[in-house]
Amino acid sequence: MKDPDETDSVVSAIVAEFAKVDPQSYSYRYPVDVHGNEIPLAFEALDLVALKDVIDGVGGFFTGCDGYLDHLQGAGP
Repeated sequence: MKDPDETDSVVSAIVAEFAKVDPQSYSYRYPVDVHGNEIPLAFEALDLVALKDVIDGVGGFFTGCDGYLDHLQGAGP
């Protein structure tokens, strides 16, 4: 299937950036690790309004994917 607006590659780049910044998904959720050591942050300041906008877009993409896949599954034999 074609991706005329290149959304797949944009979302892929966003997911890869998150994985690079916080590979274990701990840095921005917890202040310390399981041993009580402070978890260093990749960025000390974040534009939360911009981050929310990006995450809303990625969420919409995956919601659309889910709906599309559900439709395909329902149309099967």
